[in-house]
Amino acid sequence: MKDPDLIGQADAWSVFKESAWISVVSACCISSLIAGLVPNGNGIPFAKGILYGTAMTLAGLAMICTMVSRIDASTTKGQGFSGYMLRFALYGFCLWMGLKWKLPVLAMMAGILIQKASLLIYTYLHRKDS
Repeated sequence: MKDPDLIGQADAWSVFKESAWISVVSACCISSLIAGLVPNGNGIPFAKGILYGTAMTLAGLAMICTMVSRIDASTTKGQGFSGYMLRFALYGFCLWMGLKWKLPVLAMMAGILIQKASLLIYTYLHRKDS
């Protein structure tokens, strides 16, 4: 039988792996469509922004999974809060870098939404019928 303390940790990384796969495939398909359909190469910066936003959010999800894998009985509330603040600092820094690289803000937000939607898709695919 599995150790009850390890069940949530293994589940977090399995969610990450499947969600990352859904996110990357979705972001690549949407970015390719936008880059290909918008004339004169004007869709390329938007496609790059979508991919960048998705990658940024996947990095944040990996940080969450790492934090979950380190939780045990000695974990304090301050450790969770510091992980939370570090993740939001990463998001802020990445968005700032995206602006410096002239990536469209709405494209980065679309990439973030793609990753969040992949978590909803994962939940839908793995729901248990009651």
